[in-house]
Amino acid sequence: MPNSPAPAQADNDLDRLKGWIGFGVAQTGQLEKANGRTADAIGIVERCEERDREAIERSRPKFLGLF
Repeated sequence: MPNSPAPAQADNDLDRLKGWIGFGVAQTGQLEKANGRTADAIGIVERCEERDREAIERSRPKFLGLF
């Protein structure tokens, strides 16, 4: 995720503060997106691993078709 751009220079303290607050909110949004993608990727890997375990278990030879 690209970082949010730093706030532009402001002529007074209030505008400067508003710029930095906006920057902080935007940067936090970018971080939440990145963290969400990590959680999504972990979930996909966990589901694939479970599917693979089940497939391996089903494919193992059984004694007399039972065990």
